[in-house]
Amino acid sequence: MDGLRLLEQRETKIAALQKAITEGFESGIVENFSMDELQKELDVE
Repeated sequence: MDGLRLLEQRETKIAALQKAITEGFESGIVENFSMDELQKELDVE
């Protein structure tokens, strides 16, 4: 039974990863992104 449980957990993780990847692709491409500006914002927090 442990094997079946592990398989189900793995399939659940894979499904969650696939969903996250799809959401990422569907979110579009960021324009005017600046890594320097992001780092400044994070440093303030």
